[in-house]
Amino acid sequence: MSLVSEILRKAEEMPEKPAFIFIKADFARTVLTFAEVSYLGRKFAAVLRNKGLGAGDVVCNTLANSPERLITQVGTLMAGAVDMNGQICLADGADFLNSLNDGRAKAVLYDPCEKKGAYDILKGRVKIEYNNKQDNIKVSCPDVPSLQLMIPCVLNGKGSGKSLLEELKHENESLVVDNGPSFESILMCTSGSTGLFKLASFSGQYPIDWGHHFAQVLGVTRESIYSNDRPLGWLGGYPSITFAVGCTRVIIDASVPRSENYARFYWNVMQKEKCTVAYTVNLLLHSLIEETTENLQKERRLLKSVGVGSDPINKRILQAIGTVSESVVTVYASTEAAVMATCRLTSPREEFDDFVCGWPTPGSQIKVVDNLMNELPVGHIGEILVKSSLLCSGYINNKMANADTFLSDGWVRLGDRGFFNSKGQISVLGRGTNAIMRGAFVVYPEQLEFRIQRCPGVAGTAITGVPDAKRYEEICALLVRQPEVEAVTEEQVRQFCSKHLFLNDNNVEFNPLPKYYKFVDALPVLASGKLDRAACKRLAAKLVCVGKV
Repeated sequence: MSLVSEILRKAEEMPEKPAFIFIKADFARTVLTFAEVSYLGRKFAAVLRNKGLGAGDVVCNTLANSPERLITQVGTLMAGAVDMNGQICLADGADFLNSLNDGRAKAVLYDPCEKKGAYDILKGRVKIEYNNKQDNIKVSCPDVPSLQLMIPCVLNGKGSGKSLLEELKHENESLVVDNGPSFESILMCTSGSTGLFKLASFSGQYPIDWGHHFAQVLGVTRESIYSNDRPLGWLGGYPSITFAVGCTRVIIDASVPRSENYARFYWNVMQKEKCTVAYTVNLLLHSLIEETTENLQKERRLLKSVGVGSDPINKRILQAIGTVSESVVTVYASTEAAVMATCRLTSPREEFDDFVCGWPTPGSQIKVVDNLMNELPVGHIGEILVKSSLLCSGYINNKMANADTFLSDGWVRLGDRGFFNSKGQISVLGRGTNAIMRGAFVVYPEQLEFRIQRCPGVAGTAITGVPDAKRYEEICALLVRQPEVEAVTEEQVRQFCSKHLFLNDNNVEFNPLPKYYKFVDALPVLASGKLDRAACKRLAAKLVCVGKV
């Protein structure tokens, strides 16, 4: 069963049932039924086919969470093309360009009203051969030789023209191509050790298998009203559960800026829409706990369950039981191997320790090994290896990463460290590499160091993580000033980073800038002359007065 065939089946079985409800910052709603998703998806598939896109062509989607994003994803698959998530974090677009090349993308879908988005990154790099903003832009691009088309998609409420969905309603043609369950149909970004994304590949059947698996973990059924604000291009936010089990999903429309108090807004949305199950990340759940605890006197509708994942878990999540939800579900998952461990907590007084993620899920195996790959006993910290019945197909066009991650004996290395407790539960402590676990984001220091080094007056920099109660780790920049020039200040470096590092400057979750900037006389180095990362981490903790050194 492919995702396309399941979308068509749900449209026949429950045509008038709301499949997706998108909520904007002013609480305006856009409701798409299962029939409308199928109808509009087929229309967009015809649009792509008329532009010369078809079976196997990779279409990179850079749209924010919105009705248009959903329909273009569905339409891309219905055209027989490959749906690729276009994720952009770095201001110079290096991560985006790298992904386009790895994916051999033929077309990019972009929001023409988005500032500092895909169009702004590409416009100086492409030669425009044909430009009709109501149609598409045919291009040639030396930096991305496969790229041929840039297709504008106007989102509702942005710009002066008709939105994409309005245009599709007047489209005469429709098209459905089902490449079958085994065809590699989806590419998703996942973090890479260089700071540039890797592209994990998935078959047409995978989203449905994943949807059933994830629904079972969270407790989502056909009757559920399921809230999930994660990006539609991420595995945790992909529209799999809705099409797998036939539930209604509530999504925050990210095509407009977020509400100032996002936790309050998100809680109010879930209350108004009578949501029963939600999936979120540790940081947002903590904010929801604060929001609901401050307003205990207000009448509320508790969720039946809330799933939490993406970053190391701490026992404060128990406070959500009875304030946000009747139960909390821990989720240890990855793009490569789906949900590997979970447990359901039902009492705020339940015995639970920081970092515990739960027991391996059905179809998953987990072991903890030392540097020689010998399995370690209970209580010993080492590298976590996993096996899963829901593995991705590998990283596309990345032989080195495939060899490092997917071992010949079936075990998968994700770079996490942890240990088993006496109950058989896996505790995940974080990454064993130089990576910084900042909330839902894995931040690799080399990419930040390379860019901060360009700041006038900075001679050297080391990026490291320091403990943080909410995000597990925050980012600290250790800086060495250039001699014999006017001394650069912390504020000047901060302003440089805000301007030159990331695109999402209005969204702190997707904008992992350093929180701390500390000047030192010299950076700790090893005998080899390389940065002593462990010493940098200790020094940063001492300078920001967190943790022990």
